[in-house]
Parts: sequence; structure tokens; C-alpha cells
Amino acid sequence: MENLKTIKEVNSYFKDWSLLGDTDRLTTIKNLKERGRLQASSSSFSKDFTCPIHQFPLLKPCNLETCQYHISAATDDLHEHRNCLINRLDKSKGGKLSLQEIANVLGVPLPEVSDINEKAIVKIKKAFIKDKVEKLKIVRYKYLEGHCVSCGMNLADELEYDDLEPELIIELKKFGWCSVKCKTKKPKWQFLIENEFNCFFMEVLAVSLKTYDQETVELLYSVPEGSMRPLKSQLNLLVEDLF
Repeated sequence: MENLKTIKEVNSYFKDWSLLGDTDRLTTIKNLKERGRLQASSSSFSKDFTCPIHQFPLLKPCNLETCQYHISAATDDLHEHRNCLINRLDKSKGGKLSLQEIANVLGVPLPEVSDINEKAIVKIKKAFIKDKVEKLKIVRYKYLEGHCVSCGMNLADELEYDDLEPELIIELKKFGWCSVKCKTKKPKWQFLIENEFNCFFMEVLAVSLKTYDQETVELLYSVPEGSMRPLKSQLNLLVEDLF
């Protein structure tokens, strides 16, 4: 308040009174009571609560170094939000952003933001399933690195010295199959589920189907098209047994 230079700045200051914090309001009232009048100053206006790029007054300090976000005048009150994302979120969206808004603020392509968002959703869904699996009486186990994921044959030397065909190797040479027959018996998608959840893949699918629809489950675990069809009846019985 003490640093306002002109009557125009004073008017603008009180026009945005609702945007000021409690401390600023109390300081202004105290100064007016002590002086009894408004006085312009030659010092510059404080920018602690203004947009660092466009100088719009904000409800809180902004830490963004760049900002590509602009609110349309046709849909938003410019006096209320001052064309600023932070002000709008504070008043209307509870701090939530759409994917397009995130892309605009960060200045990155929308597909990149969407990809990050989808991966985050997958992690959250899997974490929810893991929590359910741990609460059920399900036999847990871990795969031994360097062994065939189907029959258990020791493949440590073959994996270390690249003596296996590339299509028989899984996950950075830690796991693999000893033969095409074993690969057919224990497909990669089944192994990946079991290695991640440390239990039989059918039980993971059953818990997942109790929570999500089949299409979501297939996408969640990258199940090849048609692979769950022959397992449907077994999965239905397993769901009944588990729950």
C-alpha cells in the first residue's frame, strides 16, 4: 500500500481488494488509521503476489518460470481470474487440471501428458489389486532368476553367454525359456503377471475381474487378444472361491 505511485494504482489496488491476503488487508487498514489519507510513493510496486510474466495480481505466489495458459474472456471473468491459471484453480476447480491444461502450462505435447497419465492410472489400479491379493489367502512365490519360467531348468549359463535364441529371453536376460515348448506352456504375459504379483496369474486375473471389467483387465496386463476366452469358466469359479 505504501508503494503505490499514482491514483490509478490506488484505485486498482482497492479494485482487487478481494484478492489480497489477510495480512495485506490488515496492514492497509492500519496505515489508513495512522495516516488518515492515501499517499503515493516513489518506490516500485511489490511483485510477490503478481504473475511473474504478465504481472496479473495472484491469490498466491507463482513458481512457474514459463506459462502458456490463457483463460478465454468469453467463458471466464477476467476481473476475477486475471487470465491466470492459479486464480482460476483456487476459485473454481479445487486445484484440478485437465490434461490439456497440464500440457498448456508445461508446454509439452498433449500425447506426452496423456501417456504419463495413462501409466499413472495403470500403477494405481495395479496397486489396488496388489492390496486385495495380499489380503486373500493366496499361495505366494517368486521366480528364480536364471531359470526357465515354465519347467524350472537352470539357464544361468545360457543367459549369461547368450546361448539362447533372443525369442527365448525375458527381461534383460534375467529369465527365459529352455525351449519353444516351454514358452508355449507359459506365455510371457502370464509370467509377467506372476513375477509382478508373486502368485498364480489366474488368481490375479480373478481378483482383477472382481474389480474391473474384462476389457480393462486385458489392457492392464497386456493380455493378447482371445487369450482369456478359454479361461473364462475357470476364472468364474475362482472368483466364487476367492470371494
